Amino acid sequence: MVSQLLREPSAFMDRKVGQPNLRMEFVVVFTVGVLGAVGNAYVGLNIVDAMGDSETAQLPVAGYVAEPVIGAVLLWFGYSFGLHLISNRVFNTRDPLRRVLKATAWALIPVGVGNLLRLGVLYLVYTGVDYESVLAENDGTGFNTGLDAVLSEGASDPLYVLAPLITVLAALATGYLLVYATQSAKDLPREEAFRVVAPLVAVHVLYIAWSAVNALGI
Repeated sequence: MVSQLLREPSAFMDRKVGQPNLRMEFVVVFTVGVLGAVGNAYVGLNIVDAMGDSETAQLPVAGYVAEPVIGAVLLWFGYSFGLHLISNRVFNTRDPLRRVLKATAWALIPVGVGNLLRLGVLYLVYTGVDYESVLAENDGTGFNTGLDAVLSEGASDPLYVLAPLITVLAALATGYLLVYATQSAKDLPREEAFRVVAPLVAVHVLYIAWSAVNALGI
């Protein structure tokens, strides 16, 4: 299925937008988020072990681990509503939102691949972090304080730069597929679909860059 999406994205999107429900699309988006959550879980659970108080950190860890899943859903809805509204306003399209939701979910697959590659980077970076020492230097009080300290420590590793780079490349690959998604869902020519997609992808990439700058302390 993924190979068909990469080989023939236009035919793939045409087939998907004509299907009646969103069950598979929810599965795809959830999987994209889970692949990102695994990296957060690795860091969060190491902090819990270093703190030696899992009850205190249990709820914050759950929130931290859930962030990528929530982010994937928000990205799906954000892109879908954005594409729907821009194409309706600029090109006067009238196709239903359901078609956009279906196509956009499949276009997010590169984000899932990026999350998987990012997991490898995070593992290499945060395996070398001495959690207990970092937490001790920050008084070891509160999960959020410890989390910020550990994340800053990992971001100081030169290898960490690969994580936002992978995320940007995944966003650009998703943008490429979104052009086909918009073309199929809104019955637009390729050039007009690109004009709908471009500003949304630009916002996405700028957000990734802003997050990376904050993480790196630049």
